[in-house]
Amino acid sequence: LSNALAGIWSSSHVSGDGLMANNINHMDLILQPDFVFLFRVSNEAGEESVKQGVFYTEDEYLVLLYENGEQGTTYKLKENELTIQDSSGDMY
Repeated sequence: LSNALAGIWSSSHVSGDGLMANNINHMDLILQPDFVFLFRVSNEAGEESVKQGVFYTEDEYLVLLYENGEQGTTYKLKENELTIQDSSGDMY
């Protein structure tokens, strides 16, 4: 894992139909160097959902594997800013 990718990432902007439909307004993603992650989303009412598991990267792909599911995304890391986009076009 690139040391630049490991760390605690917090959203400064979220967009996309899926995120807006669920009123999601904040995300935190913790990527550890040992390929363990924690992903937390919250909505305007303060309700949270947390996923934990393992992840891997391949080229521009970041895949989060957790109990009962997975989330595949593409990512860009530029000037200490991480942008993630899922297959439906949601960005965070």
